[in-house]
Amino acid sequence: MELLPLIKNAGFTEALFMDSVGNECSLLLKNVHSNEQFFHQLKIVPTRIEYYPLERKPYLYFFEKEKPTKVKLIKQVL
Repeated sequence: MELLPLIKNAGFTEALFMDSVGNECSLLLKNVHSNEQFFHQLKIVPTRIEYYPLERKPYLYFFEKEKPTKVKLIKQVL
């Protein structure tokens, strides 16, 4: 299953995550065109992905070698 089209079709426009040194980073999903590019931007090669779209603040968990990375999903409000 392709993750990127799924989250884009759900209306998410931005992903927020912490980089390897603890800085909060933002990634505009309109500038990302494939899952590979998305993972490259996150600097992760996940072995497992969990998607929580119905939470009050939707997010993804990416697991790489059992280490989780949380990515918050944002919808643009007009």
